[in-house]
Amino acid sequence: MTGTWAPPAEAVMTALTDLVPPNEAHRPGGAASWVMMWTLGGAGRITQGEAVIRAEPGTLVVLGSQTAHRYGVDPGQRHWVNWWAHFQPRASWLALLRPFRVGTRAYSVGPVTAAARPAVGDAWRRLHAYLRWSGGALPPRPPRSATSNRAVLVNDPRRCALGRTVLEEIVALATTAAAPTTTADNSVDARVRRVLAHIAADPGAPHTARSLAEVAALSPSRLTHLFGETVGRSPMQAVRAARLDYAARLLTSTDLTVAQVAQATGFASPYHFSRTFAGVYGVPPSGYRDSTDRHARSS
Repeated sequence: MTGTWAPPAEAVMTALTDLVPPNEAHRPGGAASWVMMWTLGGAGRITQGEAVIRAEPGTLVVLGSQTAHRYGVDPGQRHWVNWWAHFQPRASWLALLRPFRVGTRAYSVGPVTAAARPAVGDAWRRLHAYLRWSGGALPPRPPRSATSNRAVLVNDPRRCALGRTVLEEIVALATTAAAPTTTADNSVDARVRRVLAHIAADPGAPHTARSLAEVAALSPSRLTHLFGETVGRSPMQAVRAARLDYAARLLTSTDLTVAQVAQATGFASPYHFSRTFAGVYGVPPSGYRDSTDRHARSS
């Protein structure tokens, strides 16, 4: 449908839709609001300028406002099940979306990892429920299937703010669980990259050679061999390096005691932490903090 209707810019609107051919939306002038789509089943095709995006399950597509676009069921597919929303983004979202830009104002995030998809889907269901919530009692039960398709549009500032908060959660979840291919270091095995990202996300967790191997779906010996080939250290050496880097940041940006930093970074004791830290940085943790403070005061 050419000139497909879109809600006003200040509104937040969402629905769960099961599109079948030949349904198609075409907005030659774009929409006053931004559009976000999360595919659950089938596939869609979204065009904005020269960008053509195939929206597959686990893919989040975001389109900027005032930009011509069209979308519908991908050719050869029987349907396209997707959550969609109209909204105005918060400025902070753009930094999260920028690595996934595929057109002038088009972003394709995904596919999101299978492990993270339930969390994204739950956030969409909460978005629908919150927009229907009047504030009394509990929010209504969110829909769980495409048969529960009922569009919800709100202009109330409070519910719009609540809706944007959930949409921000969706953007953060999807961009965290779908590393952009343009920034991946292809010289490092994908399984090693996955383990390194797992370590970096929580350096102080009780990582072991076996638990890291499970992240990569490999044996501990095979993972150690891959680490040696690609990053020149063992998985547990990578853990130690990540913990020390995290500790250095905590020492310079927080008021945590050395004992608290040791605990937060996963070391067995303050003594073990201090000895290991001094062996790498040349000074104990307290000395490192003091020298950093002196440098900051003199600059």
